[in-house]
Formats: sequence, C-alpha cells, structure tokens
Amino acid sequence: MMACRRGLAPAWSIQVILIIACVACVIAGVPARAVPAQGDDDLANGIRLVKSKKYDDAIDPLNAAIRAFTADNDRRQAARAYLYLAAVYVEMEQKLAAKAAVFSALRQDTTVPLEPEQFSSGVEKFIRDTAKDYVPQPTPTPVPTPVPTPPPTPTPRPAASVPPVLAPSSDAELERDVALVRDGHFDDAIVSLEATATRLRDEGADRQVFARAQLYLATALLGAGRTAEARDAAYLVLAIFPSLDLTGQDIASPALSEQTAKLFASLR
Repeated sequence: MMACRRGLAPAWSIQVILIIACVACVIAGVPARAVPAQGDDDLANGIRLVKSKKYDDAIDPLNAAIRAFTADNDRRQAARAYLYLAAVYVEMEQKLAAKAAVFSALRQDTTVPLEPEQFSSGVEKFIRDTAKDYVPQPTPTPVPTPVPTPPPTPTPRPAASVPPVLAPSSDAELERDVALVRDGHFDDAIVSLEATATRLRDEGADRQVFARAQLYLATALLGAGRTAEARDAAYLVLAIFPSLDLTGQDIASPALSEQTAKLFASLR
C-alpha cells in the first residue's frame, strides 16, 4: 500500500470535498418553489363556484380575492375577480351591483380580457354594454414644486371637511329624502329615494349628488333590514368614490351611521 505524505489529504478526500461543494452550490442556486398567493386560491375557488352556478357561494371568495389582490397592488387579477363578481350579480339579477363591479374592474385595468368562454352570452353582453358607459377617472395634472417661501403666520385651522357625499346638495327633493332617513321614516324614504336617484340619473346630474342619493338609499335600506339591497346601492357609491370612508360620520342616528360605515368598509 502507498502511504500518503504527512500533511497532505488523500486524493479521494479532495474529490469528495469538491463534489460536496458543487452540490451545495447547485442547491443554493435553485429557487424555492413559489407558493400560490391567497388571492389566487380565492379567485380559483370563486371561478369554480361560478362555473358550478353556485353564485351566492361565489361572492365571499371573490371578494376575498379582490381584497388580497388590492393589497398586493395586482390590478390585473383584481380586475378579473371583479368581472367574475359582475357575472355573479348578473346571474342573480342584481343589475346595479353588477354594473358597479364592472366599473370597479375597469378602474383596476381597462385592458383586462373578458374571457367570453367563461361567461354566458347574456353576461358577456351585459359587461360589454356596461363598459361603454364607463367614464375613466381623470389623471391629475402634475403640479410643479413651488419655490420655498417663508411660512405664513399661523392661523387656526378649520375643522376637517366631511366627505363630498355628506355635503348638502341644492336638490330640494333629495334633501327632503335625506330628512326622512334621518327621522327614521325608512320605508317612505326608500320609495322616494329610488325615484329621486332615477331622476338624477336620467337628468345627467352631478355624480356627487347621485352618489349622495345612493348613500342615503343604502342607509334607509339598512334601517329597514334590507341588507342585500343596501349593498347594491353602496356599490354604486363606491364606483364613484372608491376610497370613501364614513367612519365616525353623522349620517343618520349614531347606531345606523355606524352600521352604514361598516357596510361601506366591508365593500372597499
């Protein structure tokens, strides 16, 4: 047998070390398998339920997918989830909610594909017709950075303004309807507000005034215990003011104001 010289590792030991080092490098260079995002799972579940015509069951996973994609700023996938939610509402004959969902999809991504093979011809037609009424939000014009100037003399700051939809309008009929809601006459308010909202829409009224009518219609419907219909009206408000926050606002009675604020927060 040949003896190794003192202080030198045998040749086979060096080979083993090199092999181990190479394997470690290869392992380190292999990326970890991507874990599907929760939004993808919720969207897939929602689509499966839509295909199975379990429309009521599809609403929660689709809304969960929308929240997840919005949090990840994945506008494309959020738009897809909104389109499937619109399909659900069309099949459930809740046209107002379906229209709001289509508008929300287009706000996320105006180029999102319709995927007609996934929808019935009636749903596809509704989405295409509704998309024609969509008015994109104007892009703010960049304002140049002003030259720094000495700060003005401090003055008392005015109280924080209320959301636009809570500002009184010049429409007398609408403000009478608002008073009915505040006084708790919900059934009378619902009938009158539905007529007022239709009139405002037909007249091409200011979007803020129309949203105010829908907000108080949603509040009156909640007061009357008609939660599903209240959600439809709330969707139309959020289609105009998507970031509307009603927390702590004086809408009607304190309890009903809090209930309305929670409904809107759950749909944003």
